Amino acid sequence: MAGSRAQARLAEAEIEAESARRAAISARNRLASYWGGEGDFTVEYASFESLGSLMSSDGHAPDLRLAEAQESRADAQLRLERARRVPDIDLQAGMREFNETDESALVVGVAVPLQLWDRNADGVARARAERDRARHQRDAFGRAIARQRAALISQMDTARIEVEGLDARVIPSSEEALRFARDGYARGAFSYIDVLEAQRALSEARLRRIAALRSYHRALASLERLAGDHAVEISQ
Repeated sequence: MAGSRAQARLAEAEIEAESARRAAISARNRLASYWGGEGDFTVEYASFESLGSLMSSDGHAPDLRLAEAQESRADAQLRLERARRVPDIDLQAGMREFNETDESALVVGVAVPLQLWDRNADGVARARAERDRARHQRDAFGRAIARQRAALISQMDTARIEVEGLDARVIPSSEEALRFARDGYARGAFSYIDVLEAQRALSEARLRRIAALRSYHRALASLERLAGDHAVEISQ
């Protein structure tokens, strides 16, 4: 009975390992497709084990930079429309000859457009409304990005705490339990199923650690994309 259960556990583990291997190959191929390469590139696994310290970034999210540029353009348009409220006055000067007296004089003329009292109110109002809309959009982008950044940092902190807890307590305890079960099995005190259970507990703890690291690095990548630069420094 114990042997059958052990064989079943082994078969399950082999199936899971093969599924993981195929998923890794598929992920490599998808990643390589972004640069038209092959999925046989080398992965630096040590970086996956690293939990970096969050550094401040001087960069802004691309969407926020775009919103700021649109606000600047709208503000410039408003200044232009305000300037158009003052009509262009044409100042002219020239010499005039007086035949009767055989004299000449400097003549200065001023040409004022008929729309002197047109204050370009409509143009200014439209430009002000567009400027206000761009400003509100910039503020909305800023708030949304701040919320996303806070959520990603929280995700990274949660993952870091879980990894540290697994490394400090859960995995060492599971490793000790497995050693104890193996020693007991060698002395005939435990069954092979007890060894398998201890091995499964250790494997599950290690899988939890991998999942936490994956959550951390996904949040890290999202944070860097959000900032438009490398906002997080990975300490080795």
